[in-house]
Amino acid sequence: MLLHELMTLYRNEIIAACETELRASNRTGSLAHYISQHFDSIVKVLEQDSGFASALPSEGFLPTIELLGGGVAMVRVRLGIDQLSRRSRTPVMFIGEFGTGKRHAARALHACTYPDGEFFELLSASRLDELERRINALRTCTSPESTAGLSVYIHELTEAPAVVQLALSQLLPEQGLRFRVIASSSRPLAQAVREGVLRSDLVFRFPITLELPPLRDRKEDIAMLARHFAGLVAKRQGVAPMTFEPSAFERMDEHDWPGNLTELLSLIERLWEDYGVARIGREEIPELGERQSGAVFHLPRTGIDFAQLERELLTQALTIAESNQTRAASLLGLTRDQLRYRLAKFDIALRGARSG
Repeated sequence: MLLHELMTLYRNEIIAACETELRASNRTGSLAHYISQHFDSIVKVLEQDSGFASALPSEGFLPTIELLGGGVAMVRVRLGIDQLSRRSRTPVMFIGEFGTGKRHAARALHACTYPDGEFFELLSASRLDELERRINALRTCTSPESTAGLSVYIHELTEAPAVVQLALSQLLPEQGLRFRVIASSSRPLAQAVREGVLRSDLVFRFPITLELPPLRDRKEDIAMLARHFAGLVAKRQGVAPMTFEPSAFERMDEHDWPGNLTELLSLIERLWEDYGVARIGREEIPELGERQSGAVFHLPRTGIDFAQLERELLTQALTIAESNQTRAASLLGLTRDQLRYRLAKFDIALRGARSG
């Protein structure tokens, strides 16, 4: 099944490459005959070259957002997104552990479905009026050739406020309206319904779900991801990226990465703070998974206001880190982007805050 998926995923690239070689060789005969003659070679490339997926040109496929990884797990994800992009109005749910890249996957789906459209993230109930305005604007766009459209994304649907869940349950695309709802969750929807944090009718609003693999199931991608994150940190700092010894990746491979991509990015940011652009070996990698747990928290029987607690933790982290966003994020086990997302969610001002 995997070989079939790979050949389906790269059908256009395989055909284009074979057409080019057929013309260059000045051979006669049909393209189908040429592919049949070279079938074993094509299979060998697909099965043995784990970097094949990431090496191919991205034109026409996930054009603006790259889902990194050449292993089997990510090939399946990219294939699923490519297929879903052809069902432009079907609601989609991304399921995956915390830190597996659900928001990136949602953006990728949007990018290859509505290349000229808008990705609208519904962060809180305060944005519902703005969402209604965006949908009304879509109604004025009647050109069937238009590649514009609207993707509405709800991150961690099971944590969304009740008013957002209610609005979502009533949000159905009109006939001919280029509009899709995308959501994500770190836990099974049925479990969330049983726990009373998710409306039961929302489970049936998402006929298609796509699971994102945890990092422990895609160890072959760790080196590529580490280098990619190092490049992002270097770009942010305006310097050359750090480099890695093979022993550093051997050390990373030994870890199970319960925090997934978020944990890996946090590690790269921590290494930057400690070593800058130095070459990183095994000895520079800290004890992975070791983290100060802080005071043990016991939930009172009367319950708590979780949103208020989260707001307070964000504020305290910024205070301890002296408004350094990278350090504040590290204190909370978040990436810098996740911290900024939560600051925007609670409308916490960033006056005087530094990027790190």
